[in-house]
Amino acid sequence: MTLAEIAEAAGVSSGTVDRVIHNRSGVAPKTKEKIEAIITQYGYHPNPMASQLKKKNKLRIGVLLPELDFGQEYWDQLYSGILKAVSLLSPFDIELIRHPFNRDKSGDVLDKAEEIIQKGISGLITAPVNPEEFTTFLEDIDSIPYVFVDTPFTPGNPILSIVQNPYQGGTCAGRVMKQLKGSGIYVCFRMFNNAYNLRERFRGFKDYITQDSGSDVIEAVCPDITERGIFEFMDELLILHPQIKGIFVPHAEGHIISQYLIEKGVKEKIALVCYDLILENQTRLQEGSIDCIIGQRPEFQGLNATYALHSYLNLHQKVTGKLNVPIDLFYKENIVKDSTYFSLDGMFQ
Repeated sequence: MTLAEIAEAAGVSSGTVDRVIHNRSGVAPKTKEKIEAIITQYGYHPNPMASQLKKKNKLRIGVLLPELDFGQEYWDQLYSGILKAVSLLSPFDIELIRHPFNRDKSGDVLDKAEEIIQKGISGLITAPVNPEEFTTFLEDIDSIPYVFVDTPFTPGNPILSIVQNPYQGGTCAGRVMKQLKGSGIYVCFRMFNNAYNLRERFRGFKDYITQDSGSDVIEAVCPDITERGIFEFMDELLILHPQIKGIFVPHAEGHIISQYLIEKGVKEKIALVCYDLILENQTRLQEGSIDCIIGQRPEFQGLNATYALHSYLNLHQKVTGKLNVPIDLFYKENIVKDSTYFSLDGMFQ
């Protein structure tokens, strides 16, 4: 029973019960005996939320994510979920310490990680997109509870991982592509050569497509992440492989490939499947120049990561394991204009 429930059962005020629990004077002996009998029979379970509000301890959450303009709004959407959680938890004193890193710059993760730890954070939300650098970083933060978002990562000991299975995502993309175009030559166009998620999505895509002996998958890793660099890379790719029937983009830059295919007049013969429900991709999907988008609910990830740390640090609740992010498939027929598909359903609390 809570303090308020004991007070109601005893017919006294919560203040009277509080004095008995903490063995303070000012309570009549018979009243004290009655309250103690109720506590003995039912037990007393303090409300952790009320206790934390009373203490008003500051929770400093570090946010170590790629720069928000990387990923064509994807990381911005994830961070918006973190901000939404902080807003919902406004009675608590939560401060965000954000140190974005350049995922394309070697060593930047380690530099930003050191900076954020020095700020005295209580917990950390991070996406281990660069496995090699994160392996080194995680060895130094055993005393800080952290939550993984976006990327599943075996080393380390997060209190919770909120991630989508990238291999299965790639498999879904392969199934969609085969339904659209049947047997043939396909391309997985991607950037960020060291990104674990992208490698796994390619592997799932290729494994599914090549179950058919009449099909094959070309892995095309573009070193230049600018639009001009992507266009030039695609020019060379189509010259080498003019028979391509479909392109899978396992990240948010699908709309750039879409624009290229339209300008070259080849979209009608090449199917396009990509990741991430950013606004540009939604628009292309509605126009028909992207055939399917795979969503991974970034806002949902950010919100639940924040709630997990709040539950663990403020409410002292056990938080372990993995929260699996569904693999959402969006087509022209089931898209809702300008939607972020943000929902509190299934929120970790």
